[in-house]
Amino acid sequence: MEPFVLTIFMNVAIVSPEFPPFTNWGGIATFNSNLAQLLSKSNYKVHVITFDGTGAEEREVNLDNIVIHYVRFKTHFKIINLLYYRFPLSLARSLIKKFLPSTLFILDWNFFSLFMFKKLYEKYSFKIIFAPTYHAPSLFISMFFPKIMTVLHAQGPQEELNKFEEISMDSKIQAWLENVYMINFSQKIIACSNYLYKKIIKRFPKIKKKVLYIHNFINTKNYRNRNTLDRKNIVFLGRLEYRKGIDILVKVFISLAKNNKDIKLWLIGRNGNFFPLGNSKVPFARWFSELKIPRQIRDRIYQYNNIDDKVTLLQLLVKLKGIAVFPSRYEPFGFVHIEAMAIGYLVLGSYNGGGVEIINDGVDGYLSSPSFRSVFDNINKILNLSNAEAKLMSRKAIIKAQLTFDISSAKPRMSEIINNI
Repeated sequence: MEPFVLTIFMNVAIVSPEFPPFTNWGGIATFNSNLAQLLSKSNYKVHVITFDGTGAEEREVNLDNIVIHYVRFKTHFKIINLLYYRFPLSLARSLIKKFLPSTLFILDWNFFSLFMFKKLYEKYSFKIIFAPTYHAPSLFISMFFPKIMTVLHAQGPQEELNKFEEISMDSKIQAWLENVYMINFSQKIIACSNYLYKKIIKRFPKIKKKVLYIHNFINTKNYRNRNTLDRKNIVFLGRLEYRKGIDILVKVFISLAKNNKDIKLWLIGRNGNFFPLGNSKVPFARWFSELKIPRQIRDRIYQYNNIDDKVTLLQLLVKLKGIAVFPSRYEPFGFVHIEAMAIGYLVLGSYNGGGVEIINDGVDGYLSSPSFRSVFDNINKILNLSNAEAKLMSRKAIIKAQLTFDISSAKPRMSEIINNI
């Protein structure tokens, strides 16, 4: 007869407006989803406090050991709702929304998620809060519940992103709030890459003792497939932003496609802004339309808007399995690198950021500078590999993802942090 084992679950919270599938806006949502899986498999009861994109309805969804609580952007107190949305704050909200939309969202999210957390805390008594630094999502919660340990995950602070975007008062306030949040309202800060870890401790040496590095992770089992590698497909996955170097890739493809009639370019992600065009900064769609691409090449460029459903996205990526190119001007980590490697793509990453910690250049992928000549030469190098060389590199990419970036590799470190706290 087997001995009876009593399993005691600790309640932990993940607080962020980004969580699949409704607000799968980027790497933050991917990280939160993977973190929830990791914690749930470590016998923690995970409560995700998030947002469905509208804030119209408060509800919860149960997924095994994970409970997703969707925040309603109203309280259960009519007088508070009246004061917040009408008199006396309606005029102030209108002005902030016009000039500081991101700041208003940060305030709204923190205000209403605080009410949600307070109600849940009475029932579950949380021990630890996990939250990303982006948008300072547990700022008010950490202020009003200082005895609950807060672990922040730095994924790519606004302060760094501002260097590649049109800087405004809105983005400056967001960066300032994130820094205040990180410095004053956390017991531990986990950087997603060694690159970002060094950036943080150099910028804020006083908080060095509470900063550590655990690389991002995925469940590589979800990416396994037996599809044949097809180097005719050149794929970009992510927001079509200037920071991510998509303009470099498009120009390289146009040049390559003039002499190679077989290759195709697949762009998967929503349009971004701030592409230089004359003296202006324009959205990607406008920049792309001004290129005057020859029809025979334009017909080989396929664009999919953001695919929020992960199963559908993976099916498409597996079908296109070929060359993945991410020529970022700045990338703190880059989930897309390890996702593409786990599928078996031949991945070309950038020297600027976390890619150097993921790819062993010339072994399980390639690295390039975010410049036309470097990206051009490296794609040509991949296209000219023999079939045997390409298959071997693809296999090594899969092994790298499974051994280094699988969810199992981060589990011991995360458990150690929780136990220490």
